[in-house]
Amino acid sequence: MPGKEEKISRWSRAVKENPRDGIAWNNLGSAHDDKENFDEAIRCYKKALELNPDDVIAWNNLGFAHYERGNFDEAIRCYKKSLKLKPDYALAWGFPD
Repeated sequence: MPGKEEKISRWSRAVKENPRDGIAWNNLGSAHDDKENFDEAIRCYKKALELNPDDVIAWNNLGFAHYERGNFDEAIRCYKKSLKLKPDYALAWGFPD
């Protein structure tokens, strides 16, 4: 299994090769989350959502990154958006309203 730096490197290459791949941007954000690079993760999730505004997972991940940065109002907004898109999305239900 690749280490945290290797994941960032791999997904960085993926978005460089295909900058219109929202899934790759989301995965790069997750790799940054793993390293607690939350500002960079937020940037990547926003790019993923620019490419696919209805990506429930990216909305939830953006909420997590905001939560970890202490941006609680923004985190709740993101979780609510993911639930609006997919009301039965269990991961988003675990956070306060």
